[in-house]
Amino acid sequence: MKKQPELPDFVRDLEIVQSLNRRMMGTKDLSEDRKVKEDPEISDTSM
Repeated sequence: MKKQPELPDFVRDLEIVQSLNRRMMGTKDLSEDRKVKEDPEISDTSM
């Protein structure tokens, strides 16, 4: 079992933040697309 070189905390945090941002952006894009598709019908019936 090879020993991992220790990363400085800020580097590890940066990688975590970037992966979280990527995940959030991905889910946000999906939900935005879904919202855009559903919105016209919802706004039409509510008007």
